[in-house]
Amino acid sequence: MTLKAIGGGFQLEQGAALSRLRAWTAGCPWVITTAYRDRAYQQRLYDGWIARLPGYNFALPPGTSKHELGLAVDVDWTTAQWLVTHGAEYGWARPKGWTEWWHFEYFINEDKHTKETDMATPQELWGYKNGSGTPDALQRLANAEMHAREANAKIDALAKSIKVPTVNVSIDYAKLAKAVNDDAARRMAQ
Repeated sequence: MTLKAIGGGFQLEQGAALSRLRAWTAGCPWVITTAYRDRAYQQRLYDGWIARLPGYNFALPPGTSKHELGLAVDVDWTTAQWLVTHGAEYGWARPKGWTEWWHFEYFINEDKHTKETDMATPQELWGYKNGSGTPDALQRLANAEMHAREANAKIDALAKSIKVPTVNVSIDYAKLAKAVNDDAARRMAQ
């Protein structure tokens, strides 16, 4: 089992992590509350549930949970709704008979996007939209730069109106762009 970091301290088995990424590019919000669990953590959850401790939900005994294989996620309500509607196409479903709305497991044999031709392109992974040629992250950076300049102009106008020395927020856009790109590259490597 090869685990891949998927952000937020969570990990999934490599195939499940790739499926998660493909579903994300298709619009899944992916607010995950738990993913991979080691055996000791699964034991704590199981013991808490058996003891009916407050805050402990249903948990399988250690050695029987797909969380221990990196093939299960617990998610928030919005993500659960997306997965109920679209998740099966990407291999994400609730096991038969389960009523826990937050729990989904990855079934590689059900994933309709595992063929190489169905994989997200690098442009999709980097957030290009509608063939615009500009990654969303760079567009957000450009928008932030514009808003910062507008804010500086408003601050200058306000300062002049109340006779205060001009305040100027200095932004090194090259460093900011590098930080955004480095962060995107780090996320892609996970």
